[in-house]
Amino acid sequence: MKTGKIFHLLSLLTLLATLFAIPTGPAFAADPVVRIVPAAATVHVNETVVISVVVENVANLFGAEFHLEFDPNMVEVVDADPATDGVQITPGTFLSPDFIAQNQASNVVGTVDFAVSQMAPKGPVSGSGTLATITFRGLSPGVVNVTIRGAILANQDGQEIPSSRQHGTITVSGEQAPSPLPTPIPPTPAPGTPTPTPVPPTVAPPPGNIQGYHVVRRSETLYSIGRAYATRPHAIASANGIVNPSRIYVGMRLAIPVAPWSPIPAGPVAVRQFTPGVPAPTPPPSPPVPGCRFYHTVRRSDTLTRIAIRYGSNIWAIGRANNIYNLNLIFPGQVLCIP
Repeated sequence: MKTGKIFHLLSLLTLLATLFAIPTGPAFAADPVVRIVPAAATVHVNETVVISVVVENVANLFGAEFHLEFDPNMVEVVDADPATDGVQITPGTFLSPDFIAQNQASNVVGTVDFAVSQMAPKGPVSGSGTLATITFRGLSPGVVNVTIRGAILANQDGQEIPSSRQHGTITVSGEQAPSPLPTPIPPTPAPGTPTPTPVPPTVAPPPGNIQGYHVVRRSETLYSIGRAYATRPHAIASANGIVNPSRIYVGMRLAIPVAPWSPIPAGPVAVRQFTPGVPAPTPPPSPPVPGCRFYHTVRRSDTLTRIAIRYGSNIWAIGRANNIYNLNLIFPGQVLCIP
């Protein structure tokens, strides 16, 4: 047999052996992937949706880190832990959250940064599971890209496990509900009948054990203010009717109750605006204002000027009636008395 024919026969046998070989072990597993689930979520304005950051097909995972980006004008992250400074997300169950190196979301720049690691004696995990869950609230209609800007998977020795990434989207649908019609003026009571003073649907006034007042400044939190006066942050929130302790605003006037906080954890400290223990001066009475003709719940696009025009009032009268010190600063959900 000629050499050329022998070479051709060997090549053919090799090809056939490759095509029809019976595997002797398990199939090659897919590379690990970090992705958003669901890949395409939907939510209405002012409603919430939960997405997960999951890892799939990973072996010997001991620690993970990821960084997300989103448009903060269209969605915002709902704080998963109001008792802690900042905005957090919820750790998943795939890795034991023994050491949370980073858990921070910014609704100003639109980022989420999260890093978690197990600790000995726990061993690494393999397979697929959830690294963290994030609750988003819709702000304005449109399609939002939730981009995994970076993701790192590591084994118990700190060596990186190569992985790919799959991003997601959130479709925010539906316009905000129209503003409610003004509350009609109640009929005039009969002569001699006492006229009740209208009371807006807000929380009860602060209790009497107030040691002073603090006007919120830029970058301050309830925790930094609490540290300044050695007062428990949740007591400050309760005394001022604050439902979400992570949401306070520049210009808010906070009553600081007597609620000792000890030991005080380390962290930023606000600048004191009064001395604890010294009786607070009685605040001057507010100038009398007419009764409330209507009540208006502030929406995201509202300004005092628009509200004043809507009800035939003016911004200064509304400001006085509601103790608003900064006429450019009102907040969604705030209930205003319209004199």
